Amino acid sequence: MGPMDLQTTSRGPVRRVLVVDDDDESRNFFVGHLRLANYEVAEATGAMQAMRLVLTYKPHAMVLDLVLPDGDGIEVVGAMRAIATTNRICVVAVTGSASSARIVEPESFGARTILVKPVGAATLLDEIAQCFPDGCDATRDDLPVTGRQRASGPVDLA
Repeated sequence: MGPMDLQTTSRGPVRRVLVVDDDDESRNFFVGHLRLANYEVAEATGAMQAMRLVLTYKPHAMVLDLVLPDGDGIEVVGAMRAIATTNRICVVAVTGSASSARIVEPESFGARTILVKPVGAATLLDEIAQCFPDGCDATRDDLPVTGRQRASGPVDLA
C-alpha cells in the first residue's frame, strides 16, 4: 500500500483532509463540518506549517486558503506537485476575494476548484467528496485534481 492509499477502519475508509487557513473562523467552520462528515482532519494556519503537515500527515485532500501570512496557497500547491509522494493531493482552494485584479484558473496551479468565502457547508462537503470518487485510492491517475472555478467573478489574490 502506498503512502496516500485510503486505509480502512470499522467506520469505513479513512479520508484525511488538511485544512489550511489563517482565519480562525473559516478554519473552524471547515474543520467542524468535515469532522461531522467523518473526515479525519488536521489544521494549519500558514504555508510552512501546511508543508510540514503535507509530508507528515499525508492528507488525501486539502482545503487551502490562497492568501496566507507566510506565503500563498499557489506556492504551497507548486511545492506539493514537485514531490512525488504529495503530487496527487486533491486541492480545493478558497479565497476571501472575488473581485477585479487578477483571474486565476484552478488548473493553472493544480487545484480542483476555487471557492469564494463565505463557503457554505454543502458546497464544501460536495467539493471534498469529489476528491474521493467511489472511495478510491487517492493516488489513482484518474483522480480529479483540477476542475472548475466556483467563483462568481474574477478571483483577486491581491
